[in-house]
Amino acid sequence: MKVLANLVLVMIVSLFLFGCGQGKDQVGEDLPLTVNPENTEPLKDPGTVSVQVLNGCGVDGLAKQVAEKIEELGYTAIKVDNYKDETGLVNHRVNFTGVKYLYGFGENAGKLSELLGGSRLEEEPVLSGDIVVILGKDLDQKTLLVDKGYGLSETTAETEAGVVPLEGTDPAINLQPPKDGIYIDKSENILQLFKDDKLVVEYPCCTGKDGDTPEGVYEINSKVVDPTWYWEGKAIPPGPDNGLGTRFLGINKPSYGIHGTNEPDSIGYSLSHGCVRLHNEDVEKLYELVDIGTAVVIGP
Repeated sequence: MKVLANLVLVMIVSLFLFGCGQGKDQVGEDLPLTVNPENTEPLKDPGTVSVQVLNGCGVDGLAKQVAEKIEELGYTAIKVDNYKDETGLVNHRVNFTGVKYLYGFGENAGKLSELLGGSRLEEEPVLSGDIVVILGKDLDQKTLLVDKGYGLSETTAETEAGVVPLEGTDPAINLQPPKDGIYIDKSENILQLFKDDKLVVEYPCCTGKDGDTPEGVYEINSKVVDPTWYWEGKAIPPGPDNGLGTRFLGINKPSYGIHGTNEPDSIGYSLSHGCVRLHNEDVEKLYELVDIGTAVVIGP
């Protein structure tokens, strides 16, 4: 009962700290480390700790890469998967990386928080494993910090900086409108075209449901007038049944692009299969204003 009472007390204090000037949308050292003061257990052998890694930022392959870095420290990564919110749907709009852990695993969770750039720590029940890492948009293009004295040799980590770079990820953090090119704001469902750092045109658009439009920096690599739509094993010619509308601007992300639509009521919402839809009259105007190689930045 004493241990339970102390645990309740710590939870109350933690809630108080979070509520007084500690905005839940902050990260890093501003957030309190909610390790139970009764937890005096030494750091557990990483080989005995299982860590679930969940992708909440939408960057393809990021969860797997983070899991590999965690396993380099000796942990067992389990159920590397997409993050699902309380509704059970995949949620790729998580802003900040968080580390949740069971009572008794606070010291190890703190080490993993350092690895992930000072992520938010919370002691609470987890669904799978001893520790759960939920990757948010603040992690993209960061380096994974590694304490060389903790699980990695100096030959594995960079000798001077002590970091293991996270390479090969799409830049999905702090994506800003380009000086020359297209910017797509998924949160507002707006497409903008900039020339010489000035806004030229702005159109309402439709982006992917469940965050399926991939964030990152791309470029236009194809332009098609009156495209044929290949859908569910059928080749649908130009016309009222063609979901691509009257123009298609492909980007260097296979199967994705900007195109017209035969569902104009979807514009302004997040309802597509991942591509960016425009009204046909808008995509026809945009088609004339851009060239192969035009930058396309898709932001959150």
